[in-house]
Amino acid sequence: MANSLTQQDVENILDNPSVQELLTEIASPEKAVLDWVSSLQLLHNIPFNNIIADVRLLPVESLRFFYIDPSWTNSLIDGALSIGNATSLEVLFTDMMNDATKTLGTNGAQTLRNGLDSVLNPLEVYNPKLQAGLLLRSEIVTNWPALMIVAEYDDPKLAQTDPIRFEKVGPGILLCIFPAVPTKLEIREPGQGLEFGVQDNLTVYFRGLGTGDHPAGEQIEVDKQPASYSFKDTPNEFFRAGDKNVLNVASITNVIQTQMQKLGALEGTINPADFALQMVKTPKKVTFDPEVAFSQQNQKS
Repeated sequence: MANSLTQQDVENILDNPSVQELLTEIASPEKAVLDWVSSLQLLHNIPFNNIIADVRLLPVESLRFFYIDPSWTNSLIDGALSIGNATSLEVLFTDMMNDATKTLGTNGAQTLRNGLDSVLNPLEVYNPKLQAGLLLRSEIVTNWPALMIVAEYDDPKLAQTDPIRFEKVGPGILLCIFPAVPTKLEIREPGQGLEFGVQDNLTVYFRGLGTGDHPAGEQIEVDKQPASYSFKDTPNEFFRAGDKNVLNVASITNVIQTQMQKLGALEGTINPADFALQMVKTPKKVTFDPEVAFSQQNQKS
C-alpha cells in the first residue's frame, strides 16, 4: 500500500504551477463568497463615514465626483478572503484562488444591478482598473426618483453601459459607480418631464425640421450656441392683447417662421407639426465634459 501523503507533500503538489492553473480553471468559489466580493467592489456594506469622512465634504445641494482606488478595494477583498485561514495549507489555497475569486467577483459586480450586461469576460485574469463615481446630495434625488445619469467612455464596449451601482444611500443622497472613468456625463430630468411650452424667459429654442444641414428634431446651433429667439422684450408678440395668460399663436408662428427661414432651416411656411416641435419644452439636463470645461477655462484666462 502506498504511503499516505503528508501535508508537505500536498503543499508541494499545490505549489506546482500546472496544478494551480488546473485548479483555478475547475474550482469555483461558493456563490455566497462571490456575491460578497462583488458587493465589496461596489462599496456595499462599507460604513458611510469611511466613504465621506466629514459631513463638510458633502454639503446640502452638492455634487462630488470621485475615483475608486483599485489598490484600496483590492486590499479590502484580500482582508475579506483571509478570514478563516488557520493553517498554511488554507493560506496557500486562498492565494491560489485569489485571482479567480476576484475576477469572478468583478464580473458579478458588473451585473449586480438587475438587467445589466457583463463587460468583463469572467475568465479574464484579474486586473483592477480605475473606476469612478459620484455622490449627489440634493432635493432632486428626493423629488425625481426617476433621475437619469448617462455616461460616455473611451472604450466603445462601454458605450451603452449603465452605472453598475445607482442607489439612494440616505435622505436625498445618491451614490453612483461607473465601470470605468467617464469622459462625459449627463444628469437628466425624468423623460416624463416633456411638456408643451417655453423657457421662463419666454425664449424659444429652434430645432431642425430636416431642411438643409439641420436634421429633424436636433438643436440648431449658431457659432456653437443654441439658436433661439426671446420674446422677453416684446411680450405683445407672445401674448394676446389685454390678456397675459393667452398665447398669441399667430404672432408666435410668424416669428418662428421668419427666424427659421433666416437660419436656412425652413422652406416655405411652417405647419402645425413644425410649430409644435419648436414649442416642445424638453426635460432639462446638465452635461459635465472635462475637455469643454478645460478649454473654456483657458479662453477665460
